[in-house]
Amino acid sequence: MRKIERGKFRMVDDENKEVINIVEEDEDEKGSGFMVSPNFGLLIKHYRRAMGYSLKELEDRSGVSSGYISRLENQRRNPSITKILQIAGALNIPNDVLVATIIKNDDEERRKESITDVLIKNDYLINEGPLTNYAKEILIRIVESIAEAEWSQRSKVRELYEISELIDQLKETM
Repeated sequence: MRKIERGKFRMVDDENKEVINIVEEDEDEKGSGFMVSPNFGLLIKHYRRAMGYSLKELEDRSGVSSGYISRLENQRRNPSITKILQIAGALNIPNDVLVATIIKNDDEERRKESITDVLIKNDYLINEGPLTNYAKEILIRIVESIAEAEWSQRSKVRELYEISELIDQLKETM
């Protein structure tokens, strides 16, 4: 007799009433998954942390093993659509975000953009509210300040203070 239980194929020896684990279900190894964007693992990790779930809690909510989720978060890129939907459902990931993230574009490596360009051309929500253009400008200045910081022992305190001043300005606009 063959049963599937929490991601494992199991065989029960009816004569001895012994349960034998045959193989852990791993669709990635069997090739039944498909390649997704490298950003998919980051998406899962971000939503899991935002919801305050441990890997085990997400396992309990999604039915996908914590080991499998951990491997996905660490750039494993060929999960089955079933696993994707189970995890996305448990994390309440919006469908448009999910679809935009899982689709792997062949030009992905060639089409890298500066973070400033990404911040300029997209709109954002912070705490469920839209980010104004002024707030977006401050966010860009924060990112650029971090990127341009010398961050030596001599400059670190000054640069940290300057960045914290920008963060104060951003918080005031929200």
